[in-house]
Amino acid sequence: MVLLFTLLAFNIGIEQHLFNQIDAILKNTYPEGEYKYELTLRWIPSSIQDLDASEIDIVEHIGEGLPKGNAVFKIQYHWNSRPVNATIQAKVDLWQYVPVFTQRVKPGDKLDTDLIVKKWVNITRSFEDYVTDIEDLTNTVAKGYIKAGVPIRKNEIKSNPVVLPGSSAVMELQQGNLRIEIPVEARQEAAVGEQVRVYSSSTNKMYLATAVGPERVKWIKTQ
Repeated sequence: MVLLFTLLAFNIGIEQHLFNQIDAILKNTYPEGEYKYELTLRWIPSSIQDLDASEIDIVEHIGEGLPKGNAVFKIQYHWNSRPVNATIQAKVDLWQYVPVFTQRVKPGDKLDTDLIVKKWVNITRSFEDYVTDIEDLTNTVAKGYIKAGVPIRKNEIKSNPVVLPGSSAVMELQQGNLRIEIPVEARQEAAVGEQVRVYSSSTNKMYLATAVGPERVKWIKTQ
């Protein structure tokens, strides 16, 4: 893990103490091996530059989201036995180790894990929700084009459909202790857990069901 420390040429002791406290927060927030960061202290108010490290009671990140980019930390110290609050500014450059494709992927492509590697990606200014584990891409397809070498957003993929439009399926219907299976035809595609409209020629009715496995759905309601 690479750490960058910029001294402000005041009280080196207090700066080093604050740096260590913030570094501990970052280490607790970002698991080693999944993230790496560079930390720089950018601004310390004059009110705390001459304090002794023993006078600092609390150091904590404030603001929404994770501590990255231009991050603000609250400092609480005691002065004449009274608690006093101040803030300091730090710069946190952040990288995440995430899967990327080695070639461009097209809409509907099954995501072959042989075409995936992991690399460090700078996410300092990103607020996207990226796929972090290659295994999370098993049995998934691309919703749209995904460029090679860029992190994969979770909203860019979907699970492989287990029923397809026009395909035959079996609908399970539970009534008390009685379990009924009805042959149906899917009217749309759906992955496991997704809702799908199906039609039964034997009952001449349309149903709303949940996909539970390959060519199997579970009744929700009759439409």
